[in-house]
Amino acid sequence: MPVPNSMADLSTLASSNFPTGTESIGNGLDNYLRAGFAILRSTNAISSATIASASTTDIGLSDGEAVTVTGAATINSFGNGFPGCIREVTFTGACVLVASSGIVIPGSTSITTAAGDRIILRCTAPAIWALVAGTVGGAFRANSLSDATGNIRTGTGGLDSRLPISGGTMTGQLGILGTSGFGILWRDSANTVNRFYANNDNFSLRINSLSDAQAYDGTILTLSRTSLDVLAGGNFTAVGNITSNSDERLKENWAEISADLVDRLAGVKAGDYDRIDTGKRQTGVGAQSIEEVMPWVVSESEGVKSVAYGNAALVGVVALCRRLKALEAYAGVA
Repeated sequence: MPVPNSMADLSTLASSNFPTGTESIGNGLDNYLRAGFAILRSTNAISSATIASASTTDIGLSDGEAVTVTGAATINSFGNGFPGCIREVTFTGACVLVASSGIVIPGSTSITTAAGDRIILRCTAPAIWALVAGTVGGAFRANSLSDATGNIRTGTGGLDSRLPISGGTMTGQLGILGTSGFGILWRDSANTVNRFYANNDNFSLRINSLSDAQAYDGTILTLSRTSLDVLAGGNFTAVGNITSNSDERLKENWAEISADLVDRLAGVKAGDYDRIDTGKRQTGVGAQSIEEVMPWVVSESEGVKSVAYGNAALVGVVALCRRLKALEAYAGVA
């Protein structure tokens, strides 16, 4: 009739515990009572037990719920335990917790601990421990992200997961946003936010530093169902043709080309110039100048005017052809 010394000496099956109920315990009763009280006390506020990490780190053998695991061995099992048993485990080093049927980790992904990391495990069946809560580097972290620091968090009002990262060519914060669509944001070493965002209607790319070190704070690319805008000195190149809907059945309220359009176009500021914002040499016209002649080919975004060069050029060519035909008729050219 052995007197139990620890939680591990007890069984969840009453008939398997001592005394058996058919034997005389005599003067041993006080030993059983004191042992039971000690074991009961051990489940609450007992100092942490310390166990060295190993392939099988049997945390169920500790008297108290708090367990400190030392070392940096890979852990494939937390021992048999018993159903309902719970352990708060603190790590002093980098242990790989291998996800398996015996160590149930959210996402079925192995994690690597660091000094000070703490998790809570519950034994759901013999030799099966489920990770139910805890922090590993501030969050559950997979081996593939073992060089990350900080938190992965999910906010309210949609997906808002952000992972501080370092290494490679980018340092800062990488996030996935999804309040009304899908997007990725990242912070560069200067802590400025860049982003790519997309929803059902459009996507946009916003960067604060271009590859040529030109400072720019704004959206440089926006693609919607109706337009593609490239800003900040960007170029758009298409391997195939660039076309737009121009079916006459889609148009009304036509106004004829003015008779003096060619003369007025001759006064538009045009030629070669240097771009102040990009420093590049280009050829074109002045938007403010051509706007006085063809106001509908000029648009404005964020205070910057743009020209629909194709529209302006084609209408100008038609006006020039009509002028040429009129001169030929006047000169009697067949």
